[in-house]
Amino acid sequence: MLMLRIIILLLVFTFSGVAGCNAEKQAPSAPETPKVVKQKSDNPSSNVLIDINSASKAELMRLPGIGEVNAQKIIDGRPYKMKSQLKSRNIITEAAYDKIADQIIAAQPK
Repeated sequence: MLMLRIIILLLVFTFSGVAGCNAEKQAPSAPETPKVVKQKSDNPSSNVLIDINSASKAELMRLPGIGEVNAQKIIDGRPYKMKSQLKSRNIITEAAYDKIADQIIAAQPK
């Protein structure tokens, strides 16, 4: 019985020491933010977000479902605090917004 207690205590101390070492080694990392870059190429990239507050008319027109009229409406409605304001202000339709929501961002000035 005494031997069983000794083994259990050794296991408890061993595992508590291992858990403590892992906690120190794993530093909390900052959440990764999407890269905000104004799109310059003709090929849209999934990791490049177009800033609706600063993109040119030509850059906005590269988005699916955004033509010259909608691009100008987006420009005229600036600034935006959130990209969802394109819907709430009736700048574009909900269907058009759903097509571009993952490709745009409303960056705020620093």
